[in-house]
Amino acid sequence: CFAFMSNVGTTDAANVTFNGQSYHLPAWSVSLLPGCATVAFNTAQIGSQYSLPTMRRRDADAVAARRGGQVVGWAPEPIGVVPAAPTVS
Repeated sequence: CFAFMSNVGTTDAANVTFNGQSYHLPAWSVSLLPGCATVAFNTAQIGSQYSLPTMRRRDADAVAARRGGQVVGWAPEPIGVVPAAPTVS
């Protein structure tokens, strides 16, 4: 037996009785019970670290000076379908 229990669509935690045992389900979570007895995993107990990159425009001369005079450039590229390369017969 392998059980999945979920508490979706509510902002409150829930207590559920399953196979004669009581389980606590945090709001918006899924619990996995291998062997249908003990909670082995609950999605509400996962902590994750994330960061959002910040795009900033920099002065090209200042960047070049920090890189020992090496200038990094860019060139616009057209957006669309690239024509197929010729085939060799």
